[in-house]
Amino acid sequence: MSHSLSPLILQSSGWGGNDGNWSTYQLSVGIPPQGFNVLCSTVGSEIWIPLPEGCNASIAGCPSSRGVQGFNGVQSGGFQVNASSSWKQIGIYELNDNLFPDSGDAAFYGLDSISLSSPANTSTFSDQLVGGISSYNFWLGTFGLGVQPGTFSNLPNNATTLLESAKEISLSPTASYGFYAGSAPGSVILGGYDKAAFEPSNITFPVIFAGPRSLTVRLKSLVVTNTPQGTVSPIMDTSGLNVSIDSTVAQLWLPGTICDALSDALGLHYDNGTELYFVNATMHETLLNYAPELTFIIAAPSMINKTTAIVLPYAAFDQQIGQPWFTTNTTYFPIRRAADESQFVLGRTFLQEAYLIVDWERENFTLGQSLHRPGVSSDIVTIHPVSSRKNRSSELTTGAISGIVVGVVLLALLILGGGYFSRPRRRRSEQQEEANRAQIAELGCDGDSPGQTSNVGVEVMSNDLHEMSSPPALAEKEAEFGGKLELEGCDGAQLVETGEIYELPGHEVGHEMDIANLKTSSERLATATGTAAVALAQLTTTTIHFASTAALNCYNPTKLQIALFKMTAVGVVNVAPDGNVTLICGGQGKGDRQLNIIVSSAVLSLGSTVFKAMLTPKFKEGSTLAKTSTVEIPLPEDDSAALLTLCKLLHLHDIEHEEQTADHTLQLTLLADQYDCCGALRVFYRIWVQKAYDGTKDHDTSVKLFAACFYMKLPTHFHMYGGRLLYRAEGAIVLSAAGDCAASLEHVAEALTAQRRSWIAEVVRVVEKLIKQEFEMNFASDSTHECRHACTYRVDRAKAFGKWLFASAVWPLSTILKHDIFRLIDALQDLSPDWIGSASLCSGWGGKQCCGLRMPDEKTLATELGALSDKFQNARIELDILQLKLPKQPPNHNFAEMASVHEISSEGDVKLICGSEETGDATHIIVCSAVLRHGSPVFKAMLGAKFKEGHTLATGARLDLPLPDDDATSMLTICQIMHMRPATPGVLTSEAFLKLAIVVHKYDCKSALSYQIMVWLQGTQLRQSDADRLNLFISAYVLDSAADFYRLGHDVVLHNKYLSLADDVLGIDTMLKKAITGLQAHIERVKEHAANQVSTIIKEECTGFAFTNTHFQNCVLDGCFYVSDRSNKFMGKLFESNLWPITSFTKQTLHQICEGLSSFPTGWSESGETCGSTCKKHCMKKDDHVLYHMKQIASSIKREAIKPCLACVKEGHMQATGFCEKRHRI
Repeated sequence: MSHSLSPLILQSSGWGGNDGNWSTYQLSVGIPPQGFNVLCSTVGSEIWIPLPEGCNASIAGCPSSRGVQGFNGVQSGGFQVNASSSWKQIGIYELNDNLFPDSGDAAFYGLDSISLSSPANTSTFSDQLVGGISSYNFWLGTFGLGVQPGTFSNLPNNATTLLESAKEISLSPTASYGFYAGSAPGSVILGGYDKAAFEPSNITFPVIFAGPRSLTVRLKSLVVTNTPQGTVSPIMDTSGLNVSIDSTVAQLWLPGTICDALSDALGLHYDNGTELYFVNATMHETLLNYAPELTFIIAAPSMINKTTAIVLPYAAFDQQIGQPWFTTNTTYFPIRRAADESQFVLGRTFLQEAYLIVDWERENFTLGQSLHRPGVSSDIVTIHPVSSRKNRSSELTTGAISGIVVGVVLLALLILGGGYFSRPRRRRSEQQEEANRAQIAELGCDGDSPGQTSNVGVEVMSNDLHEMSSPPALAEKEAEFGGKLELEGCDGAQLVETGEIYELPGHEVGHEMDIANLKTSSERLATATGTAAVALAQLTTTTIHFASTAALNCYNPTKLQIALFKMTAVGVVNVAPDGNVTLICGGQGKGDRQLNIIVSSAVLSLGSTVFKAMLTPKFKEGSTLAKTSTVEIPLPEDDSAALLTLCKLLHLHDIEHEEQTADHTLQLTLLADQYDCCGALRVFYRIWVQKAYDGTKDHDTSVKLFAACFYMKLPTHFHMYGGRLLYRAEGAIVLSAAGDCAASLEHVAEALTAQRRSWIAEVVRVVEKLIKQEFEMNFASDSTHECRHACTYRVDRAKAFGKWLFASAVWPLSTILKHDIFRLIDALQDLSPDWIGSASLCSGWGGKQCCGLRMPDEKTLATELGALSDKFQNARIELDILQLKLPKQPPNHNFAEMASVHEISSEGDVKLICGSEETGDATHIIVCSAVLRHGSPVFKAMLGAKFKEGHTLATGARLDLPLPDDDATSMLTICQIMHMRPATPGVLTSEAFLKLAIVVHKYDCKSALSYQIMVWLQGTQLRQSDADRLNLFISAYVLDSAADFYRLGHDVVLHNKYLSLADDVLGIDTMLKKAITGLQAHIERVKEHAANQVSTIIKEECTGFAFTNTHFQNCVLDGCFYVSDRSNKFMGKLFESNLWPITSFTKQTLHQICEGLSSFPTGWSESGETCGSTCKKHCMKKDDHVLYHMKQIASSIKREAIKPCLACVKEGHMQATGFCEKRHRI
């Protein structure tokens, strides 16, 4: 008898969560172990744990709330990577998250040891894939029960998932589990399930191995009983909805129509800010009394006629949500509106009442109604391996031997029978296998599973986490040095110096652009730089060495990377490979280590007037530089991280940090102000502070960024942050959070405080006016008819007014001084003089209610209060009041009317000659060769010692460099930006931007212009016409910007009627031409599909809708004209919405068609004349089904409006559907 392994049982260790009360499990990570309380993920295959960067100081008890336990005797802030001796770093990657696609959530991945606690013992697993997270979307950590890890190019081959590891080390018999989230304590059983915990169902569902949607069922219907409105069943498609089972999230993500139906039935309130449904106290009490139940009728996607029911009581939905969204727990109903079918999910709330059994080896799973039976013992059943058989004999019996002989004989007969017998038998065998698979209702109850092993290749199931490809040159160097690479600044690939000098004539600098044959920036220049790389470097010597940073250099950073960026840099950072100045900073404070930054004196002099003066012969530093060609400048008091960022920006590095922490931004601002280089950094700050404003409401953060805008002299953002401080203050404006620069802002704080007092005084005057009017009751004094009855109207009205004063928080008047302006604005906007009509009027003087005839006009009162509110909202902070002296703004140059000579650098040693000297249209641009070399690898090579141009420069003579084929306007713009000159056009036309993109690509200087390109792409003038959108789309292709290509491609598909280009533009790249042709064909297919669907609705509405009416024949006899009237009205509405005739679809954009479908009017079904017979109510048919189908068509158009993948297009792999099928990272 063979030994049979028992399942591994993991019991809940407690409760936790910020979106409900969930069973958590004890998990430890690293050596020594760091403890966490985590949730279970039914489809994920990784371990996610919070990092210290995921907690804000303003959130009380944040670490413990996120499940972080104590470490080394104190409360830990999160997983401390450096404290684990077993940590093996992989890199930072974006989470593949369908539910929060635009969040930018990422994880810091590595391999580490983990331990899980069970009643019997603690189980340890080595080399598990662990991701450190800081996102608020996933508050607690999770451990995944999927079976295939995420795909990383540097993931070791021996890396396995938790479930596979448990099987390999004999802790679990199979890669399977049983799980329920538990309104009672939850349970996870690896390699088995609890037979006593659920009612077996009659359905087995197939596993489809599709990442987060691997466990998908068909939701046929949803019935809600015992509601205040009775029984409700939201309308859904007759075939049902494909929804996935995923315990990673708490809520049920459903179509908006279903959420609205539930909201109406249960009295929920939808909040647009949090996108959640809330339950107020009154409705909560009502629902507890009614005790509604939600019944989910589900089926397998391939067997929709065989269903099972899962019933969820209201108690399962009675949850609370807390920090960081709310300071106190708030009752909510855990459903969310899904954007499309890919977001249909049944989360942990559903799994409180549904027991889930998953057998990854047999590729199936089952769901059963959970049974909460206190006192009933568990009945643990083992799920045995596919090849295992209980009580299997080790010897062949006589019967078995006879069977083998018979089998051999039959096999010989089959071979002799040939194809006549084999083909039909093969078909029957396949049918039988499918039938067997469909009959699996329970997974291995007695260890003798009826399931069969599938021979179909399993698709890799992962979270789609792909490592960014290293540039080829960098990858070769890494391979040569055993995976380690020495950081040499932005120019990782150095030219080999030889004795030969080659001449490169101006007209040979670059041929007319052939994108298909030109290498990308990363292929031409192996770049091994970036502040994030420096921060993560293993800096143990004076030279920085670090593992491959391809993922960091290519990934758009999130809060996690910003936190890593703040780490103290150590050693030598070679910002400029030909640098001749070493800035020595840091090394003064405790824990602060010295950093040497090698930079170029020419670049420093261009960007900073202070450095320019310092490096002249008048000063010691400049004198030393002139004598020895190099100089070291000690700057011990300067912040090393801020100075490193400053130098990288001045040297036009793309540091990949589009957003910064407020502290670092302020430090960098003060440093820029100290060295007088704010003007050179202003374009970067516009991006940073704008992004920070959209996501920041914290007072201290706003103060720091407000101070940064003050020093950087950004008037627009200065207004924005100043207004936020003014509106949010509950007293005097205090700017102490600005630290050392608070003293410089005292006059600003005083001006803001004075403005606030002025506004408060206006509110007080309005309230005093109301009080005098109401309590003195002068409004009725001019009545010619005095009321002679016992009228209590005045007293009743005064009492009602007093209640309103208290309810609106504007009485007593002293309370107004404690409110922020936003609260007062809300009070004034919500004000309605309800007290006027709340008192009882007498019926004296002939019943004319004379005491109410002289009431103030309600409209006049509302207008007065509304005007005051609007005044506050539209007020701006006057810069002259705050004494902010702004520099004169340079004129917005019209480069179309250019002079023939432009001296960008007074010390320039290169003259670029764009255009033709012979025809007289040449433009001369005088620039600095050092700047060109830093901003463009192409210019660097051209001006190096290998070519004649570089040799000429080496002699000290000025170089004339002809560039006859380059657009002069674009080249001038590029040179202005490289030299940090403010005289650049604020907004470019799309044609000019495309020309600029071509020159940028040709000289490989995208990194130097990255921030300015972002500013230009935000210009509204760029997206006005079909041609503009298409030009931008092509520009994204030329600039090799996958994210912009993805976004702008979607914009083109939705908003352009036709896609057509001139032949000379299309000729630049065959792949691009093919992609545009494919997009045009796709647009036409989507329009045709939508037109066919609308035609079907027209046919059903105008011919068949009444034939289901059993009284229709009687209606005809009675002369019912409802059918024809309704049809006429319907066709009229179609015409008004541009949905008829169908041929009009070809003249509209997909967006216009969607708008017509989504806003299709209601009420037309009730406008037709009906007969007067008893069947009137039967021939009336509501238009709900028509509107529903119209919106469904609009949703399908949006889903089919593809977002093209740049990698697929360039590889020639874009499919006919246009969707990326290789899962490239965007």
